[in-house]
Amino acid sequence: MKNFRSTLLLFIVTALLIVYISFFDKRIKSTEERQRTENELFHVESSDINWLQIKSPTETVILEKKDNQWKITSPLRVDADERTIDRYLVDLQYLEVRRKISQNEIPKEDILKQWGFSNPSLEVSFRTSKEKYDLIIGRKTAVSELVYAKTSMGTNSPIYLISSSIADSLKKGLDDLRSRVVFHFNPFNIEKCGIRQLSGPSFSDYVVLKKGKQWELQKPVLARADGTKLEEWFNELLSLRIDKFVSDDGSNLNQYGLDSPKYQIWIGQTGKKEEDKLLIGNSVSSNSKEIYAKMASNNSVFILQTDLITRVVQNFVDIRDKHVFPAFTEDQVDKIGFQAKNLKLFYVKKANEWQAEEAGREMMLANKNKIKDFIESLHNLESHEIKQQQMENKGYGLDNPEETIEMEFNPGITSDKAQKVALYLGKTENGFVYAKNSIEPFVYTLKEDFIKNLPKTPWDWKDLSVIQLDPQEITQWDVSSALQSFSVKRKEGKLVSTGISDMDEEKLKDCLEFLSHLKAVRWLGPPTQGMELSKPQVKITIHAKKNYVLLIGLSLPTGGRSALIEGEPLAFELDESIYKILVSPKSTPNPSQEAQPQASR
Repeated sequence: MKNFRSTLLLFIVTALLIVYISFFDKRIKSTEERQRTENELFHVESSDINWLQIKSPTETVILEKKDNQWKITSPLRVDADERTIDRYLVDLQYLEVRRKISQNEIPKEDILKQWGFSNPSLEVSFRTSKEKYDLIIGRKTAVSELVYAKTSMGTNSPIYLISSSIADSLKKGLDDLRSRVVFHFNPFNIEKCGIRQLSGPSFSDYVVLKKGKQWELQKPVLARADGTKLEEWFNELLSLRIDKFVSDDGSNLNQYGLDSPKYQIWIGQTGKKEEDKLLIGNSVSSNSKEIYAKMASNNSVFILQTDLITRVVQNFVDIRDKHVFPAFTEDQVDKIGFQAKNLKLFYVKKANEWQAEEAGREMMLANKNKIKDFIESLHNLESHEIKQQQMENKGYGLDNPEETIEMEFNPGITSDKAQKVALYLGKTENGFVYAKNSIEPFVYTLKEDFIKNLPKTPWDWKDLSVIQLDPQEITQWDVSSALQSFSVKRKEGKLVSTGISDMDEEKLKDCLEFLSHLKAVRWLGPPTQGMELSKPQVKITIHAKKNYVLLIGLSLPTGGRSALIEGEPLAFELDESIYKILVSPKSTPNPSQEAQPQASR
């Protein structure tokens, strides 16, 4: 009981101590906060300021906030740099007084002249909707890093000492406050854009127009534009920043090469009659890494980095879509066909499966992973080079194509209705094959590797499943070879072997799993004499509702075994590790863990 009272007393003391410390800490913090607020020269929220004037001995800049945006209204009407203005107003809000000198402490009137107020280094005025504020900055004090400041030019107002570093940060001129952003636009509002080369060895004009959700190159040739590249190009324009302002009067443009600019980079926006045009002039004579530029809509001449403009121009010249097909999705593809000299094969999508159609043959289940990968490769297929109509089709071997790939889309890729689109493959030169689609006039050059991935036989893309059964359907299997013969049966819910001893039931379960979900490594085609499947080395009879006889022949150079389901037309390659388990399930070490992924693919 005594221990309980001691523990309770200790708990109460601790709780009271925590409450006291928490209260005391909050009180200290609130006191510090109050002290800091009391030291602020202006008790104003920066977000409430809507007008600002900054006057120095050399210039006066006036800014106004309208529709939540700051604009410079004098000496020029230009956009202001929002971040710079926000930081400036925050500095005003939290400007602290280090010392206040009341009127009765000021020794004599001419001291104001000595403290720099007869010719202030800076005068800042600002307004809210309710009140106007002023800040007049004099000279630095003789000792510490402070400056004299007043909030009124009246003789009876007090003098304040404030930080000289803060005072220096408030000395902003026109070039410090104006926006250095070149283009202002929302990419979603762009409906056309382009680049015109107006001077140089040759005239060129590149124009891109938005049609629906797609972008189309109008000049110098009518073709698809790459939407992804265009988005990147818009971001490049939005990231352009002015290095330095040179002139604002718009005169003597010839000295900057802007009376006859090299390039005109332009964009057209929805709802705007005039295009936004950036004119590019000469390189700066003292620095070839800089170039003169101006917007066509105003007189301001400024300097940009040459490499940024070079990149903008080059990337737009390369804006053409190099994909062989217009954009499509896998879901749009309903049918794929291949026609060559010795092959005519079609794959048809039914529900979520693909089936192979070949004249005179029964429908075969296709390997949907290979179909999916091929559709993805067509979606991403790009041309190394795009040939204009400089040569007849026969010059590229396209008058009599080596192979034709045909796809049926629903909806179409250039229409809302179902559409057939073919890709014709011509002759091969220097590691590239010429190609052309059926809906556009251009000839593409594709890497020769593309051809190597096409199906050459009806069974290349056949589904790799050989047997698909519920393991419970198999009641028995018999293994027969020149070395040994044995059987495995179900008996009282267990797998029991005869003709072989020292069997582990777990290993028999592995065999059952392999047989019920037997998969090929690859299909070999019709059996040949060299596979020795007419005289197999191993024969496995599987007893189920329908019996299967698995014939296993010779080893193949690829590492597996030739195999065939009796009565089926196509042989296949059986994984060597699975073969070893099926013919000798008692062997050690047990490779079933290694072989399991192959069986369950």
